[in-house]
Amino acid sequence: MGTRWRGLSDRRLGMPAYLAIIAIAGVLGFAVTRVGAVTPVKPTYSGLLAEVLTDAPDPVLGEAANDYPLTHALVLMAATVKGDHSTASVMIERIRSSQTERGWGLPWEFDAFGDGSVNPPATAYALVTAIVLDALVEAGATNEADRDVARYWSSRLASYSDQTSDAVWVPSSAAMIAAAVSQFGFDEEARVIFDRLRESRFRWAYSERQAVANDLQNYVYILWAGEIARSHGVNVPWTREAAVESLGRYGEVYPTDIPLTPDMENRSDSPLEVSGSGIALAYQARYGVTGMWRERTLAAIESARMVPRYAAHAMLGLALWEEQRRPASTGVGRPGRLARSGAG
Repeated sequence: MGTRWRGLSDRRLGMPAYLAIIAIAGVLGFAVTRVGAVTPVKPTYSGLLAEVLTDAPDPVLGEAANDYPLTHALVLMAATVKGDHSTASVMIERIRSSQTERGWGLPWEFDAFGDGSVNPPATAYALVTAIVLDALVEAGATNEADRDVARYWSSRLASYSDQTSDAVWVPSSAAMIAAAVSQFGFDEEARVIFDRLRESRFRWAYSERQAVANDLQNYVYILWAGEIARSHGVNVPWTREAAVESLGRYGEVYPTDIPLTPDMENRSDSPLEVSGSGIALAYQARYGVTGMWRERTLAAIESARMVPRYAAHAMLGLALWEEQRRPASTGVGRPGRLARSGAG
């Protein structure tokens, strides 16, 4: 597959708990390895759209894996960028059909931290809700119910879900929901979260219960959230330049300057590599920074089986990259924050 970006090996982890907390973030890291045959996919927005919208068995969730609001939100973001109004309309309908008064989450039971506290179906999760709100803002499709969701989360930004048992600090989740509510005027509440993120800057552990490095996808979520919050007046305790430089530590999935377990190494050439490199490409394209993330995304797509919720991250990255290079005179789509006024 050409040049690869591998790290070191043999790190000891608390496997069951780490597996559980990774899962809801759309990562499912320890369960996602090299699975199934790789079918050639055209590495473009249109080429991946068919993959993302086609039912496909998930390596962990099984069938109906793309009945997931986070996937719908990422597709909505990409469709908005591309000016694909028909796809955007369908995604908005799907998002609305799964909305609760507290936001969005999963349609099945889930034990988020592997501690025996099983969350019921329709539990709202901060990260899923954040990405959906962000997509609706970009599409100019928010409503008063979305503002109520933002208001609800503005007082519990450090919680992983709306369940009391999930009042756990997870930097990627907290950063994303803080950035999301800042778009609805809750910037003071968001500042508290970003002040807390100042500690361990660029070396955030996955959670207060798991002292392990973030995979690339969750790491970029924090950087992505920082730019959204910054654009809404929140004091973010790092510069964009420093954030971009920090991405250089990452290999295919994890930082190259930490030891990795064999299981972590096996996430190379997996759907997790597709989502991580894809969201890094989206960050690069959206904010006009330089990097090798398109090349890495293409390499990941070539080597890994496509799974909708992972491939959707790469589709967003490619959509932004394609539109960044489209002549401004075409008037079709454009990268960046597309519809700030949608949050009202």
